[in-house]
Amino acid sequence: MVARDAVAPLLINDARNDSRFREHPGFLVHGIESYIAVPLHRTDGSFFGTLCALDLLPTKLSEDDFAIFQLLSQLIAFELEAEETRQKQAAQMRSLEDFISVAAHDLRQPLTVLYGNAQLLERSMKRGDMSKAVARTETLLAQTRRAVRMSDVLLDIARLEAGRLVLRPESFDLTGLARVILADVQTIAPQREFLFEGPPNLRVYADKHRLEEVVHNLLDNAVKYAPEGDISLRVDVAASSDVPCPENTGSGNVVVSVVDHGPGVEADELTRLFERRYRSESATSKGIIGSGLGVYMAARIAEAHGGGMWAEPTPGGGLTVSLTLPCSVQQ
Repeated sequence: MVARDAVAPLLINDARNDSRFREHPGFLVHGIESYIAVPLHRTDGSFFGTLCALDLLPTKLSEDDFAIFQLLSQLIAFELEAEETRQKQAAQMRSLEDFISVAAHDLRQPLTVLYGNAQLLERSMKRGDMSKAVARTETLLAQTRRAVRMSDVLLDIARLEAGRLVLRPESFDLTGLARVILADVQTIAPQREFLFEGPPNLRVYADKHRLEEVVHNLLDNAVKYAPEGDISLRVDVAASSDVPCPENTGSGNVVVSVVDHGPGVEADELTRLFERRYRSESATSKGIIGSGLGVYMAARIAEAHGGGMWAEPTPGGGLTVSLTLPCSVQQ
């Protein structure tokens, strides 16, 4: 911000007879005899520009004339700032409308599936086919949990951008949580093969609910963007020197990776995957629907814990997305 008094008001009535300006290039080169200038400031004091007028002839502007010119400059500054504010508000409104549209679209898919499964469940129960009723109830519950998680992610994005995202850490078994998440995703995508690698009991101190959101998002994306091949979920502890994430510090980190063997993404897109609303060209070219908000939010949650998130090609083809957290363990 430029200081309020960085540009001072100026009134010159007769440069030829003014000892301050008779040698000024404005008079000597351009023949400007009179000049008036008043700075334009926003309400926060930042400098916007200058309102000025000049003449090749001397003038006899009084202090009252100068005061009127200053009032005019204040009016112009007010209108310019008001227009800036209107443009910002219009952009925010467009962004909000866009966000609502994306949110509605993202939630519509699981809600549609929920409705369809509820109808199938009703038919199975009416027919007395309890084995199918139980299986469809499990799918219905899994899809309900998914819809709730998606709404939580959208709320967290709003909290994040308002600066009100608050973590609520607790001690829990990350390995056990990972197994539960994997089983939940398996219910929604029974045609896929899921593998799990991890220690039997790895306790961490973090926001359990939000880490659940993150891991679910990574697995859901693997199911959506990698139509073929198995999907692996890995949980481990590694020395920070072994983790290809420059944000990490400390002697140990919890590392959670989701590995797929799908088409992957181009090398120059790997770091952009975590930008807000970014979609890879391979996804958009194939018409795969998505908002680009889930992974963005997942990366912000990892950063809020003091960790980070990165993506790299899977050996043999595919994509591996990993998050790392400082190894904060509470016994």
